[in-house]
Amino acid sequence: MRGLASLAMFRAAKALAQSRDPAERARVAVVDDAGSHTYAQLLADARRVRGALGSAAAGGASVAMLMPSGYEYVAVQWGIWAAGGAVVPLSPMHPERELEYFIANSEARQVVCHPLLLASLRPVAARLGGAVELIASDTLMAAAEPGGLGDAEIDEGQNALFIYTSGTTG
Repeated sequence: MRGLASLAMFRAAKALAQSRDPAERARVAVVDDAGSHTYAQLLADARRVRGALGSAAAGGASVAMLMPSGYEYVAVQWGIWAAGGAVVPLSPMHPERELEYFIANSEARQVVCHPLLLASLRPVAARLGGAVELIASDTLMAAAEPGGLGDAEIDEGQNALFIYTSGTTG
């Protein structure tokens, strides 16, 4: 077991965000339709997501996410990882039955969803008999940044990402 901050991607982002050099602190992590977002912003939002998810994502537990591409997608993904969870990315292009299968098969108990996509997941959650908590991404992103959160412990062998394909990838 080791702390999440010891992983290279988080260590590098933290070094940029906390640099004494203003140019380093201003380094852009993600550019999307809303603009440019720095590593400091990304880390702060990932901490918000981590704090809002709580311990349910710890230990490599699967957390699905249904998000359009962009900064918020990356922030939620990093937040799930920061919580010690395994990300199960879902696509708005997937039919309901596939979404249901991916969520059930990955044993995700939480699904972070963009507010505009929540309606498409409600029937899926109902068919899963309430075993899945739907969480609006804007709620996570608006959460107060948690103070005093220790580093999530991770096992280098635990799951980090589940990718479901159509089976035609080669």
